[in-house]
Amino acid sequence: MLLREAYERLEWGKPLAFERAALQRAQRHGDGPRQVGTSAHMLIEMYLDMERARRTGLGAVQPTEFVVVCTRLEVGRYLRRWLETIHGVLQLDVEPERVLFLPLDRMERHCPGRSWYSWAVYCDHTVKDESRQRNLGPYRYVRTVTWVGDGWEATDRDENVICRLTDRGRRDLADAATCPLTILRHERGTTYPAYQESEYLNASIRLREAFAR
Repeated sequence: MLLREAYERLEWGKPLAFERAALQRAQRHGDGPRQVGTSAHMLIEMYLDMERARRTGLGAVQPTEFVVVCTRLEVGRYLRRWLETIHGVLQLDVEPERVLFLPLDRMERHCPGRSWYSWAVYCDHTVKDESRQRNLGPYRYVRTVTWVGDGWEATDRDENVICRLTDRGRRDLADAATCPLTILRHERGTTYPAYQESEYLNASIRLREAFAR
C-alpha cells in the first residue's frame, strides 16, 4: 500500500494537505508547529513498514518487534490506541501487539538482553521537541537519502523524489526524523534508527539496511 492510499483510506486526504490544514488550525490557536499530525504520520509509516517486513519474509519465522521511543508510559498508551485505530481501518497483515512503546525512563529496564533491527526503531516527535525543530512539509516524508555524485537526493517510502540536500541539510533532517532513515552511498546503505541517544538502546540495535538482515 502506498502512503497516499493509506491516508485516503483513513479519510485524511493527501498527506501534505492533511498537515497543512492541521498546521493552520494549530496556528489559529497559538500552538505554532504543534498538533500537525507528526505522531500520526510516524505511526502510519511504521504500520506500512510492518506490513512490508512481513510481506518480504522477515517475519515469517520470528516476527520482528518494532519500537517507538516515547516520553512517558501514558504517551505510549495513547500512541498504542492510535495504532490500533489505524489497524482497524487499514486491516493489513500485521500484528500491532508486536510494537513496544518504550518510555525514556524505562530503557534501562527493557533494553538489556533484547535486540532490534535499526530499521524497526521509531521515535515520537515529543522526545526531540525540546532540542530540535521537527521536520515539516515534504521533509517529513523523507525515508531514504542517496548520494548521486555531487549531493544528496532525498526520496519518500514510495521512491518519489522529495528534494536535494547538502551535508548539513542531511544531518539536520536525520536529527529531527521520527522514522528510521536509510543512507545510501556507492550502492551500499545503512538504515539508522530514529533515536540514538540512549546507551541502553544503542547496545540493543543491530544496524542493517531497511528490510535486509
